Amino acid sequence: MRLRNIKPDLFILEEGENRDHPDVDYYEFGDAAYAWKLNTQWDGGMIGLPGRFQGTYTTDQLHELLTSGTPDSGLVMRYANTGYFDYLRNIYGVEQERSAVALVTTTYGLPNIRAGEEVGLARANGMYDLSDPDGVMPFYTRLIKTRKSLLGNYPVIERYTENVPTQVYAYAAKAHGNIVLTVINFSAAQANVTVNLQNSLFESTGQSNWY
Repeated sequence: MRLRNIKPDLFILEEGENRDHPDVDYYEFGDAAYAWKLNTQWDGGMIGLPGRFQGTYTTDQLHELLTSGTPDSGLVMRYANTGYFDYLRNIYGVEQERSAVALVTTTYGLPNIRAGEEVGLARANGMYDLSDPDGVMPFYTRLIKTRKSLLGNYPVIERYTENVPTQVYAYAAKAHGNIVLTVINFSAAQANVTVNLQNSLFESTGQSNWY
């Protein structure tokens, strides 16, 4: 609170996962907390995105993790990669890392796309290769553009389940009158999803742009 008194517009990110400490109100003295459970390799990576990639965490559990446990007025910091662990592309594959970045960019909270070393702090996974050997930058650029121009930090997430296989996570992010549909296949096998734009999820707005 002393920092806030010195600089009222200071943004304070709490070093903690609010779900781990229900007796602590992180948002009483901060603006955001971490969502560590979304990507953690501790305990074998059995939950969150690593657990979903390994098949130890269901799509239902992932949706619950993304949409519950955070006050409406609070924000969570969500990331695809973190300095504590190796890059997702090195553990699970490039497509899996793309899926993780798409998810954190189109859901509620503060998306954090890690570039590598923090100032003055060495991490084992090193800097992100900005020469883009996997050709992901155009995709990430479109994701960031979508986030900034359509969603912001407070989209409402509604799951789309009509004829969707269990290994696929489909959801609509809604904000400012915009609806962004994201479909992620968490399995190595091809999956087919037919989107019914007449579904009430789309509020009769129809489709305008595909990214």
